[in-house]
Amino acid sequence: MNEKPSANRPPARQFGKDAKRKAAKMAGREIDRLGDQTATREERARRKRRLIKGPREFLDIRKNKS
Repeated sequence: MNEKPSANRPPARQFGKDAKRKAAKMAGREIDRLGDQTATREERARRKRRLIKGPREFLDIRKNKS
């Protein structure tokens, strides 16, 4: 049996733009709630953006999958 382990897995679920936007908004609220309040506003915004959008290094990978 030379089957790949992922052969029985269903394909990854695709989400629409509205679902992605809603998830990012929910994540943003939680990040604001849990964030380091001693950091500057700019630093909190930078951290939040990086957490929601992910590292720039992976931007091309995400765009290619869309």
